[in-house]
Amino acid sequence: MPNSDLMTPQHLARKAVIDLRQSTPHQVVSHQESLRLQDALGERARQFGWPDEAIDLMDDDRGLTAATAHHRAGFKTLVAQVTREQVGLIVSYDVTRLSRPGSDWYPLLDLCGSKGGWIADGDGMYDPATVNGRLLLGLKGTRSAWERPTMNARLTAGLLQKAERGALALPLPTGLVCNGQGTVHKRPTQEAQARLALVFETL
Repeated sequence: MPNSDLMTPQHLARKAVIDLRQSTPHQVVSHQESLRLQDALGERARQFGWPDEAIDLMDDDRGLTAATAHHRAGFKTLVAQVTREQVGLIVSYDVTRLSRPGSDWYPLLDLCGSKGGWIADGDGMYDPATVNGRLLLGLKGTRSAWERPTMNARLTAGLLQKAERGALALPLPTGLVCNGQGTVHKRPTQEAQARLALVFETL
């Protein structure tokens, strides 16, 4: 646990912002343990010295990917608050959750470094104004930017390999089903077939 003595009265006079983002609406509904882990970050801010009334939960970006910040109202608000020197600490389960692309990540580091804001995650606490803090956060950002295309490449390679051996199964269009022998046919109910026929007749 990082030493709360690192926090100066200047930091504690500002707010602590807790990042509660999850990447997709499905994760928000299904990954409740992840949600609880992120909600527990408020306790970390209290351990660092922030009172409850100075802890701001940033949950506007729940269910939104961090691939870009253009559509993330929470991230834009955070940047504005850091710019106005209203934020003393940003806490995230993993700092790479804040932003994926370097075009969003490094400007945030620059702002925090110049405006006196710190960043903390499960590994530690970082001062972007120092060489070591900037180096560690920069490496984490580089890793985050590298992970996404690497994971996509692995997933794509797996799909192509399945397709080559004829084992790739894709979701069927509405109104079609697959039986136990792998044969695709219309859904057997008359109502489903009638509605499907109506769709094609009106095209």
